[in-house]
Amino acid sequence: MNDGLITFLSLSVAGAILVLILLLLKPVYKNRLSHKWQYYVWLIVIARMLIPFAPETNLVSNLFSNISTEVIEPITNAYSHADGDFFLGDGAGTNQPVLAENPFYDPSPANRKAGATEIIGAIWFVVALILLIRKITIYQSFVKYVRAGCTGVTDIEKLEQLGKIIDSQNIKTNVELCCNSLVSSPLLIGFWKPCIVLPAADISMSDFRFTILHELTHYKRTDLLYKWLTQAVICLHWFNPFVYVIGKEINRECELSCDEAVISSLSPKERRGYGDTLLNAIKAGGNYKNSTTSVTLWESKKILSERLGAIMAYKKQSKVIVLVSAALAGLFLCGATYVGAYSSSPSSNAEVTNEEKSKTPLGTKEDYQSLLALKTADYKNLTVVEFNNNLVEWSTQNMDGAYTAVIENDIAVRQFPEYLDAEERSFLSLTVKASNNENSVQMRSNYGKPPIDPDLSFELSRENMELDPPVWTQLMYGFSYQFDANKLTVGERDLALTKVINEVQNFWNSTDIKVLADMSSDDMLEQLKTIVETCSTETVKMSVVENYFMFQTSEMLK
Repeated sequence: MNDGLITFLSLSVAGAILVLILLLLKPVYKNRLSHKWQYYVWLIVIARMLIPFAPETNLVSNLFSNISTEVIEPITNAYSHADGDFFLGDGAGTNQPVLAENPFYDPSPANRKAGATEIIGAIWFVVALILLIRKITIYQSFVKYVRAGCTGVTDIEKLEQLGKIIDSQNIKTNVELCCNSLVSSPLLIGFWKPCIVLPAADISMSDFRFTILHELTHYKRTDLLYKWLTQAVICLHWFNPFVYVIGKEINRECELSCDEAVISSLSPKERRGYGDTLLNAIKAGGNYKNSTTSVTLWESKKILSERLGAIMAYKKQSKVIVLVSAALAGLFLCGATYVGAYSSSPSSNAEVTNEEKSKTPLGTKEDYQSLLALKTADYKNLTVVEFNNNLVEWSTQNMDGAYTAVIENDIAVRQFPEYLDAEERSFLSLTVKASNNENSVQMRSNYGKPPIDPDLSFELSRENMELDPPVWTQLMYGFSYQFDANKLTVGERDLALTKVINEVQNFWNSTDIKVLADMSSDDMLEQLKTIVETCSTETVKMSVVENYFMFQTSEMLK
């Protein structure tokens, strides 16, 4: 799973945590802090769900610490029981045993993980896009429908009142005033060309004044943009149930805070008149509304009851409460910052950097020349024990670390200097590596441990993400081999090892991926045994190491 997707999921988790905090504390602050505070505090939650920046140490990052965003590079070459990888040489035209090109490498493990991530990301994106387009389309249809049925208000007194209120609110934009009997409540539509739509034009001047004050307050506070930002978050985090709680709370507090802003400049008598206007709004108009992405005078009877109660109980807040509100907002902002989001830590980046650096050959030219001195003209005619002894002697003479640099690093990361030819690379990766493995086994016996046969193990994988459904297969297998090191030559051993490696690889690559995916573990194990046994000879007897065997396919997960 890549960094971007995990970071996005961490933002969703962070938002859910903040929602839970606000809901748990709501009984404490509901009747003590202003509705304006309760309305805009959700902006912090929205920002947290959209902005991936956070301190290096944060809560969500710790929660996600066990989820690696690094797609681990698969084992792309054969590796011995002594922790090594063979280089895939192409010694064509030489007397060196030739391993098939990429004989046991298929980069699909990493690609399969990346492919799964891409599928998940694609599903998320498609659903989010569909939801957003649907909301935009519905809103456009709603606005088009409303405007189509609108008639301009021609009452001079009402138009003059509208002008006065616009001037008093210091609004510079022209605001249309229309009437449409089909809308369920007075509402404001339009971002750049605002239009206040009334269900009826024959409302009293008192109701008209309070209605205009309410809708222009929405416009002045850019509540419509706030609602659309909320809808964008809901579309992006559609899989998170907490975003729907956010939408519900913001819609609710939008009206409560708007009422609060309007009545803050009204007298007690006018506040009662404002409440009457809300009640009268229920009786007027039709049934068509879209409060999700528009701002209306009333939402529902349940919220209306709460709004009327808030209007009657309204008191101007003291400076102490204002300061406390600001402090709490700052504290919540700090908390949201600490909740944070997942990101690759500098240490992780350093590890990647170091990994990239490690792919630069560490062995010097002198190191390679020293080791390649073992590649004499007749080394293939040496017995395995003779060559292995030469390798031990070389290792003893190079205790300063050259062996480690060349074998354990350069071969492990499959990175050799460009000046090495294919035959030299194959010698290092196959001949030297196999002998090193055998020496490790011999050393184990010298220390009194039970004797074991040298073995090699490999990982193979294939995928086809274009199929429907996508198909992938993964195989881990190993084989051990027995031989008389005093009689078998290095050339004979290398040819025997190369043969079984290439035969397995040829079967893996030539078999249709659907056929592979339909095979059972037992079928695959028997196939491997057949290949390995066929490749065995009187001088080199090989067998599958069942402890290393694992076979998985996409079909097995259905």
